[in-house]
Amino acid sequence: MLQLVLGMTSPNFFNDLFSQGPTVPKDKIQDWFDHQTGKLGGQDALDAVRLLVGNVSKFDFRDFSKRLPKVELKDLAQFFETTLSLNGRKLISSESGISFKTPDNWGKGEPAIRSRYENMTFDREVARKESPERLLGIGHRVFDKAVEISRESLATVAILANEFLLFPLVVLRIRDRVTSDFVKPAVVAGVKIGEPVEESKLMMDWEILTFLNGLPVRKDFMRQPSQPSEDLNCYRKSIDQARSVIMSQLDTLDLGFRAPEAQVIAALFPCK
Repeated sequence: MLQLVLGMTSPNFFNDLFSQGPTVPKDKIQDWFDHQTGKLGGQDALDAVRLLVGNVSKFDFRDFSKRLPKVELKDLAQFFETTLSLNGRKLISSESGISFKTPDNWGKGEPAIRSRYENMTFDREVARKESPERLLGIGHRVFDKAVEISRESLATVAILANEFLLFPLVVLRIRDRVTSDFVKPAVVAGVKIGEPVEESKLMMDWEILTFLNGLPVRKDFMRQPSQPSEDLNCYRKSIDQARSVIMSQLDTLDLGFRAPEAQVIAALFPCK
């Protein structure tokens, strides 16, 4: 319930709360705080909680479970290893965990990032039993740095050999062009282009991650520039098809966008 309540609250609410608090006289701070925090998602807090509790008691999670991501923290391990490799570092795995030397540029101006990590893990259970400090993932500064570095990369298209990829995979970001006080976050989805195009498959973000994890990690191959086809029209055709598939299947995503817009952010193509 706590996460649900926090999720109903705009981040700006907390910024205003902490920035304005010091300016309120001490004898009025209690009343001011109660007044400022008396609503959830724009509704009276008590009414909102009653509505939430009532609806949750009637909610059938079996119907919703097919929409939940079927991935775990360990599914981020290959991304992290690949990012280290592209930045000139090798991840060493052993029975005790994973160890690596941090790329030099990651630690500049980052006192929370160590120069070397020993016996780390992506397994929550192992970290819980032995040492929470060993757990890697979102929120750990060195992992967040890997994400930041990857987002700065300008490489968004790759050509893979047919032995690795048999079909084009186009990744798109879907957002709502209509803005309001409550901005719905953009959604990332992918389209595996089929032949014929009617057999194309819509993929959720976690399904894209699972698919990419299934590709073999070839470090030498990753450092080689992609060799594009001379016929660029085939790439444009796949991108147009992906946009068409996404727009035709928006109802299955249940986004609630009033004016959805799909932007291509990455693509993988098989070598022809």
